[in-house]
Amino acid sequence: MKIVLTGINFNYDTIDNDFNSVNLNFTTTGATFKISNYIQVTKEQYEEAGLSNANLISLIKQEVIKEIQAA
Repeated sequence: MKIVLTGINFNYDTIDNDFNSVNLNFTTTGATFKISNYIQVTKEQYEEAGLSNANLISLIKQEVIKEIQAA
């Protein structure tokens, strides 16, 4: 399965403050099922991943697995 990062949206409490979380929009291809949605990560998680597409996709995988295991 391939995960494609399709967008990054920053969430703010107020206009005057720095962002506090990030929505990572993604879709999957190449499997018999499809996931197309977003996951919300903290500012710290996003900054730790840096601007690396591979790191952001890894973060998406971790969060999706966590959600599936909690179901």
